[in-house]
Amino acid sequence: MDEILTADDTKLWCGDQKTLSASVKVDGKSFRFMGKGRSRLIAQTGLKVTPLVTTYTFENELICLTVDFWTPLFLDDIHIMSTPCSFIDYKVEPLTAGIHKIEISLNLHEDFCYDGKAKPLTGGKKTEDGLSIAFMGQKEQNPLAYTGDGVGIDWGVFYLAGGEASYVSAEEYSLNSVLKGETDGVFTGTHIVAYDDGLSIEYLGEKLKGIWTEKFSDITEAIVYCSKNRQALRKKADEWNGRILEDAAPYGADYQSVLTAAYRQVLAAHKLVRNGAGELLYMSKECHSNGCINTVDVSYPSVPLFLLYNPDLAKGLLNGIFEFARLPVWKGDFAPHDMGQYPVANGQVYALTIKDKEERMKVYLKDEDVFDFNRQMPVEECGNMLIMSWAYALAAKDTEFLKKNLDLLGKWADYLVKTGNDLDLQLCTDDFAGALAQNVNLAIKSCTGIACYGKILTLLKDPAAETYFKAAKANADDIVKRGSSDDRLRLVFNRKNGWSLKYNMVWNFIFDLGLFDDELAAQEVAWYYKKRNKYGVPLDSRRAFTKSDWMIWATTLDKSKKAVGDFASDLVAMLAKTKPRAPFTDWFDTKSAIRYFFCHRTVQGGLWMPVMRDKWSEITKG
Repeated sequence: MDEILTADDTKLWCGDQKTLSASVKVDGKSFRFMGKGRSRLIAQTGLKVTPLVTTYTFENELICLTVDFWTPLFLDDIHIMSTPCSFIDYKVEPLTAGIHKIEISLNLHEDFCYDGKAKPLTGGKKTEDGLSIAFMGQKEQNPLAYTGDGVGIDWGVFYLAGGEASYVSAEEYSLNSVLKGETDGVFTGTHIVAYDDGLSIEYLGEKLKGIWTEKFSDITEAIVYCSKNRQALRKKADEWNGRILEDAAPYGADYQSVLTAAYRQVLAAHKLVRNGAGELLYMSKECHSNGCINTVDVSYPSVPLFLLYNPDLAKGLLNGIFEFARLPVWKGDFAPHDMGQYPVANGQVYALTIKDKEERMKVYLKDEDVFDFNRQMPVEECGNMLIMSWAYALAAKDTEFLKKNLDLLGKWADYLVKTGNDLDLQLCTDDFAGALAQNVNLAIKSCTGIACYGKILTLLKDPAAETYFKAAKANADDIVKRGSSDDRLRLVFNRKNGWSLKYNMVWNFIFDLGLFDDELAAQEVAWYYKKRNKYGVPLDSRRAFTKSDWMIWATTLDKSKKAVGDFASDLVAMLAKTKPRAPFTDWFDTKSAIRYFFCHRTVQGGLWMPVMRDKWSEITKG
């Protein structure tokens, strides 16, 4: 959506058009305020974006119009946050005296119901508990029938509720609703837009419904609930806005803006379901990369947001990986990379050697090794899983989770101990300028993962803990000894001129691991300031591009906390300048602000790392 609500049509994150249009009529005079068109429009006078609510204001000689778009994305209520209902609230204030007839019309176009080429649709309308509800969807429903990256949904049913709702099946299909009233004061009204996918995720062969269906018997009940409880839900949305912005306030207005831009994006690219054992699965989509589902090195950067506000969601990122890693098909003594391609989580697709489409959907049933080791990310994912597991257990005070998964955690820690710091050429999450051998930042992740396993064993009163602490400390000392060049750590051990953002070092200070000292962290931060460009600090010395999540993680090495606000201001400048326009990109050029492909990625949950660090003792107390 453009900043001017009438300048463009609404689009999906990947650019596909999903058309919403709206107009307001005052005493028979109609004005368009949303969507492109040739009809007379009302001038937009303002735009305000908060983490959960976006507010547009309009004005002409007749009225002031305020339109709020919001969704009840409350991280502490998994059923409400996953309920697929969103609100559009309207307030019309006449500028002339007398009684005025007000109408607000909303149109939801048929392109919501399919991906790409138009398909035959059907629909209708009903009244439930006094609420008018219209709906439409494809005549032939094939839920979870295909996977992909930059694609939209191609199944499910869309709903529009409020006012006088109707399903239109003329030359083009659509859902319409009109809110009407006569008033000598302020006119208010609400539309609810909802979507029922029927089935949300396929997980190891089982087709799962969204977790919101535990609270509501069907989408109609959910819509009616949202309508009846709109006022309470809006109050809580405002409270969440206040909470997020207050938590960010110590770092200034730019950091608040960064979190505001990220919040809804992060949550939108997930689905909440449960597996057959009743365990929570929080399944992410790796947008604009390859569409992988539940990617470990996407969960890792995103996890601060969830550890901060609901650790159960962090657990939901981990559960599926543990379950898949125990299946016969997974022969590796290291952690998997992903669980499939969204929305089908039937087994890792990264490095998969199977070419046949149907067979690729049955990975979980295989007994033989079907993966190419040379395309795996073994150290990366082992470190990620160990660090996230320890962080979750501390935040949720969940020792049983560690006991249940100790076999795999131990195997992955042993893999890191065996591998050490002299890492062969292998993929990691930062290979945007090419894969590296002897990667110093990856070695930091490795020794941090080993130390986390030592912490796990200490908590479980296992005397073997000391062995892992010694191994982690030896590796850390070696990193400092062989990886230092003058006033910073290198990019790789065997080349002294390079450097990189050492964001993996953050956990050392959060967990008080004692692997690296404050002086080293201060040197790193000072170096980042030297290499800072107009729009931020590059990811490493090879190219001018960076990753927003890792740049903000790296700021938390600054004990003075100044770097957070400074580098957040770089991100705000990038967001104002970057082309092409897209949802908050995490990969961009620090000199030009040009976007490098990525957008709408869940990794932006990592932008909460400074807040999580500040509140870690509060999170883990008790």
